[in-house]
Amino acid sequence: MAKTKENGFELFRASPAAKLVRRMIGLDIGAMASWGEMSAAFGRRMDDRGWERVSSAFHVASSGEACAMAAILSSMDYHTLADRLLAERNVTFLDLLRPTTGPFRTAVALAIMLNEVPQAWRAGRETSAPARPATDLGKGAAR
Repeated sequence: MAKTKENGFELFRASPAAKLVRRMIGLDIGAMASWGEMSAAFGRRMDDRGWERVSSAFHVASSGEACAMAAILSSMDYHTLADRLLAERNVTFLDLLRPTTGPFRTAVALAIMLNEVPQAWRAGRETSAPARPATDLGKGAAR
């Protein structure tokens, strides 16, 4: 049986990353079937309160947790949010990745593997990136 994104999402959902997503983002991904479903649920939660929750959790997280969260956010196409959180913490993704081991490194790998790239991008066709809602950084984006 070939590995698919669905198999990968099952691994992600069963990994310690699921607890991290619940704690830092407030999503219970146990019943979710796909990375896209998780991304959509996250988008619906990103109001001011959601932004504050993610930001607060990110800034007190260990380097491994923060690295995994940055990868998860980026793979859900919230890379602007991940970049902003990293900048506020005054680190780069690679600064966090180097010391990350164990389940958090696995979460990073799964997040990267599960990134849902639109079919047109995989085919190499010229397209523009899909627009993300203004809630990408929460309503207080100018903070």
